[in-house]
Amino acid sequence: MTTLRKLGLKLFSVALAVGLWLAVSGEPIAERGMRIPVAFENLPESMEILGDPPQSVEVRLRGPSGTLRRLDAGDLAAIIDLESEHAGTRMFDMASDRVRPPLGVDVTQVIPSTISLTLDVAARRVVPIVPEVRGAPAAGFMVGGVEVEPASVEVEGPESRLHDLVEALTEPVDVTGMSVPVRRMVTVGVDDPYLRLVTPGSARVTIPIVRAPSGGSAARGAAGAGTGWDARD
Repeated sequence: MTTLRKLGLKLFSVALAVGLWLAVSGEPIAERGMRIPVAFENLPESMEILGDPPQSVEVRLRGPSGTLRRLDAGDLAAIIDLESEHAGTRMFDMASDRVRPPLGVDVTQVIPSTISLTLDVAARRVVPIVPEVRGAPAAGFMVGGVEVEPASVEVEGPESRLHDLVEALTEPVDVTGMSVPVRRMVTVGVDDPYLRLVTPGSARVTIPIVRAPSGGSAARGAAGAGTGWDARD
């Protein structure tokens, strides 16, 4: 790019800025409050956000009335940069410079003035898949050894939440009144909103339905099988 062309672009930029200033300088100055989203930027891959962080804040804006009227909540955001943060509870001062307003508009206040955020180390753990079996088979029958494929799944999330996780669950499989084996493809998940499967998927559950021993009910036979399945009415 020639020096003359560069000079021309600079002059055009200056002229554009002056034009915008002239366009708004004649408007009355007004104030407006609006709720804008909070954006968490540069979260390290080794960290996770715990709890329920605020999704928005209230801001007070001052500037040309026409500009303020045209502003939408999606035009602004309160930016919190997490790049250099570490695990623990962090406090962030919500100063006006966290919001980038348009030309001619000033941020006079952000409410709340501080935001608390809890960060934890991101981790992974392999846990067994435990099928959920509901109901009771037909009279004279019981549930045999339940099989699931795959037998385990890898889960990721905050380290403190993974510490208490012992198993992954499946959708319930109903065996009410059954006298033949039951086979189902079911969705696998974990009962913790802060945890997730590394690879979301399903599992094949096979539930043998066998004749109960003479003199014992199906319920007693199933409970004594010790196969690790969960039978619920």
